[in-house]
Amino acid sequence: MSTTCAVALPETLTIQSLNEQPVANPTGLRVPAEEFSKRETAALDASATDQTSALEFGRALLSLRAAFYVHGDFTKWITAHAIDRNRASYCMRVANGKGATDRAKNKLTRQSVVKKHVDDLFKLASKGTPEMNEVCRKMLTVVQSVVLNVGTLPGWTMNDLKHPAVVAAALAFKKSFAELLDVLYVGSDVDDRGEIVAHAPLKP
Repeated sequence: MSTTCAVALPETLTIQSLNEQPVANPTGLRVPAEEFSKRETAALDASATDQTSALEFGRALLSLRAAFYVHGDFTKWITAHAIDRNRASYCMRVANGKGATDRAKNKLTRQSVVKKHVDDLFKLASKGTPEMNEVCRKMLTVVQSVVLNVGTLPGWTMNDLKHPAVVAAALAFKKSFAELLDVLYVGSDVDDRGEIVAHAPLKP
């Protein structure tokens, strides 16, 4: 019995662009044009500097947002200046003192996702002797879930899941993983050439 199985790599998360026209020079302002220009420059400078802290950038954005009179113009300004909306939202929450709460909630959410996959695996395994291909797929899902959720935490970076090197490495890992399960659960062995060969399951 072979445990080799094919598990599709998760699709990358995509964020849909808003169906709205960017507004680079709004007319509805709560402050004089000179003051708006000063706040806008501060926000753009903070956005363009990698060394800018989330707190500093968030404060600059909040100050700029307060200058807009028309609801929605600030979001259009963000879009017009190609500023990542997720980053802007996070930095503003940090400036409002909600960053620590968000980080804790985010970590807990990701742990919950991984826990659910692990629970699903044990539920499957507890049903006697399920099809090994299904167990293999579930185990790979757990591994993928851990890797992906760790990779999205602050301080970690993750390569494009569709990058050829990532795909090749994932396929190699799945092959090795399936062979490991063969040895553990099916009773595979290694021949004289070092190749893994399967035979009847070992009996207790």
